[in-house]
Amino acid sequence: MKKLFLTILIIGFVYIAYLNRAIFYEYPEGVRNTLKYSNETQKAEFEKVLEYFNKEEDNLKLKCAQVLISNIPLYSYKKEPETFNQVVDSIHSLKNKLIIYSDSLKYNKRILKKVQDIFVDKMNFLCKTNEFFDKEEVRDIDTLSSSFLIENINLAFEAHYKLPKKYRTNFNDFCNYVLPYRNDQEPLEFHKRKELYEKYSWVYDSIKTKPLEDIIIQIYDDLKINIDFKKLSKLDLSPTYSQIEKLQYGLCRDVTNYFVLLFRSLGFAAGTDYITTKGNRHSPIGHNWFFIMHDNTFLPIQARSKSLIFSDIDKIFKLTNMPKVYRNVFNKVNLKNLAITKDTDVTSLYRPTSTVQIKNIFQTSYKEDYKLCVFNRKSNWFEVDESFKLVNNKVTFNNVGRGIVYAVTNSFLEPINYPFYLDYKGNLMFLKNKNLKEDKPFNITRKYPPIDLPNKWKTDRIKALNNCKLQGSNYLDENSFKDIYTIKNFCSTQKNQFLFKKEEKYKYYRLIAEEGTSYTSYIAEFALINMDLKPIENVKIDFYGTKESKLKQKSKITDNDPLTFGRFLNMKITFEVENSQNVSGFEIQARNDDNHINIGEEYELRVFDKTWKRVRKEKAKDTVLNYESLAKDGLYILHNLTKGKEETVFTFDENGNQFWFGVSDVNDLGVGAPMSMDFK
Repeated sequence: MKKLFLTILIIGFVYIAYLNRAIFYEYPEGVRNTLKYSNETQKAEFEKVLEYFNKEEDNLKLKCAQVLISNIPLYSYKKEPETFNQVVDSIHSLKNKLIIYSDSLKYNKRILKKVQDIFVDKMNFLCKTNEFFDKEEVRDIDTLSSSFLIENINLAFEAHYKLPKKYRTNFNDFCNYVLPYRNDQEPLEFHKRKELYEKYSWVYDSIKTKPLEDIIIQIYDDLKINIDFKKLSKLDLSPTYSQIEKLQYGLCRDVTNYFVLLFRSLGFAAGTDYITTKGNRHSPIGHNWFFIMHDNTFLPIQARSKSLIFSDIDKIFKLTNMPKVYRNVFNKVNLKNLAITKDTDVTSLYRPTSTVQIKNIFQTSYKEDYKLCVFNRKSNWFEVDESFKLVNNKVTFNNVGRGIVYAVTNSFLEPINYPFYLDYKGNLMFLKNKNLKEDKPFNITRKYPPIDLPNKWKTDRIKALNNCKLQGSNYLDENSFKDIYTIKNFCSTQKNQFLFKKEEKYKYYRLIAEEGTSYTSYIAEFALINMDLKPIENVKIDFYGTKESKLKQKSKITDNDPLTFGRFLNMKITFEVENSQNVSGFEIQARNDDNHINIGEEYELRVFDKTWKRVRKEKAKDTVLNYESLAKDGLYILHNLTKGKEETVFTFDENGNQFWFGVSDVNDLGVGAPMSMDFK
């Protein structure tokens, strides 16, 4: 017992002596803090780095060493079990065996897709086991070596000064976006920076004559990394940089981390901008992308499923309902006083923003932490910002993205005032549910917006069926088909019937895309109809394609499921009718989200008044739900109690029609061509 006591006492004296060394107090507070919480081995490693650069004449490198060491306690990653590494290696081996024997780009893409599907299937099975639940946390403060940090600092300087001057940056940005050995909480590989620096050294010559965008595309074409949020998001995997290369597969987070490291390895100032969620949606979905600084500006690049998108800020981001955009900052620790800096709010670099000031009219204490929130179907409100100030007894938030519904809440996510809509012009419209209109009908046709900005795919795919023709013939000869009906003014998600001027009695009918076009047509349902306006049975369907694809496509357009659809390039579908039956027309439904009103399904309208309150529950008898005596300034949501998950909030315009926040008034943003909202 005495020996143990003496041992502890000696260790204590040694530690105190260490802390009292003059050199210890020469370090900034941030460095001393890291050394204080490091074990003996790691202290020695970090001190080697400081001593190494203290001997050099370049004082900037010493400052960089201090920045890295001060921030090390903030970072760690979750280590995947060995089983995961084995699966990745086996998938990589399988991919190489299958792809190496073919020069066909189309074949290789198809093989890569199948191999990636095999990977997902294996991981879905393995993630149910215990070893994937309790992953080991690996802390940087316990693992980083002096050689790794020294190499990282030297390479950062060497690579940065190889670039033309317009790609170099100031010291603060250098410490945040060139120097860091990691971007987020991804697994580390100790010599990956050097490997990428050497592999892509050709960039230094190319960047002298080529645009930055061309360089990025060339690098991406070399890697061809696909993103698959739908399949990978639930797995919550943390692949290393090399594993991302092997799989050519990952989440936007994985691909962003990889490209940030790659371009930092080449000396570019690269980092991540991100959102925690979009506004006006049914559930929170985050997203991130990477950027590269140059010429006192920056180029944002988004990774999509099979490509990189050089984001047009004036269109894509302004049209995207992003309440807050943040820039990931590595250097968060103040070297002098240990104060922690939050990630930078860069919303105003991407979108029109406003400062909002909200009174606490519901008598919630001002001593609480207040939050700026957007709508969330599960918990009502989802926090997007907590950096408030109290100005003249008003809770104030800066750089708030326009075109979104918000609520300012207390720490329990209870609103302190009415929810409000911040429109594209910067006006606040409080949704008080007070302005009752008893003399006006209100019409509801959907439970979710018809357009998911910035994309117009939903409407474009529907409108693309305009000018398609149905033809008839008694022979399969190409020139024997005669026009019967041309689709016009079609813009509906519902199944629509089109009747001929007179009944027809051909053996063959053919649905063809507009002449001279080469786009893909998307059809959810199609049927020829008889005199009773019912689908004709036992119709044989044929079109160009493989036997396998024909079976799939046929079933999708005849299964009476509005969410399945056939995809037809240069559409030409032939229908053979048995026994020369009379055909009075056809019914067709375009690819759609099934968020319209379906007859026979049960709906419930609710209005927000501090909490959600029921207005009416009913079974739909028509494709439009009609209401009276509603408040024009109410915040409403329509639940489909029969099926479906997508639903979000809306109000009504002067004519009693649904007003979708950020969509119905998108023309006020003044970006691109005006958008038609004649969507049914």
